[in-house]
Amino acid sequence: MPDLFEAGRPASRETVADLLRTVADGVETGSVALVSEDARLALEVPADLEYELEVETGRAADGVAVELECELSWVAGDEHEAAVPTGPEATGETKDV
Repeated sequence: MPDLFEAGRPASRETVADLLRTVADGVETGSVALVSEDARLALEVPADLEYELEVETGRAADGVAVELECELSWVAGDEHEAAVPTGPEATGETKDV
């Protein structure tokens, strides 16, 4: 699958928690809007979906690297329904990621 949206950067624990709350609120209401410097993307989230939580560890130069992944997935009726790139006029709550 091609990546429609990807963002990441170093951030404080509080900033990441705020981002996750915003995404969780969007999942709960059925509409998630993502914003980065380069793109905006609106996702319609169905009532039923799958989730996967995964924790990985590995060696790092100065200790142990820990990675926590949270993945949500679902099947949309068509590509337009799956994710819609939006412009600055996007409505709904957005979170710069």
